[in-house]
Amino acid sequence: MKQAAGVTNLSKDEAIILAWFADFLGEDCDDDGIKSLSDYLDHCKVKLQTGMTAGESILAHYRNPIGYDIDRAAMDLRTWPPIAARILELQTEKAEQRSAGVAKRVRSHRANRK
Repeated sequence: MKQAAGVTNLSKDEAIILAWFADFLGEDCDDDGIKSLSDYLDHCKVKLQTGMTAGESILAHYRNPIGYDIDRAAMDLRTWPPIAARILELQTEKAEQRSAGVAKRVRSHRANRK
């Protein structure tokens, strides 16, 4: 996670939220990174507000009466299609490994009974 450039005095929650968005820009902040960030802002339904920086608009989107809704921000990240697909991929791999381990134990148990 990287810190948003030019941003100081952030709370822990603010830093977490902004870092997730900053990660979309990549190291070079090139056109692909800007497109990715724009697509992610659309996915999260963040509206860039006149008179506010992008960071301020993002934080305003997640602000609630007691601070920031980190769970909502995490859910937006978790449901972003490329990340959701990777989560499913990892869950499938884990299930396959677990299934292979069970099958191996069953074969071993059967072999030991003979």
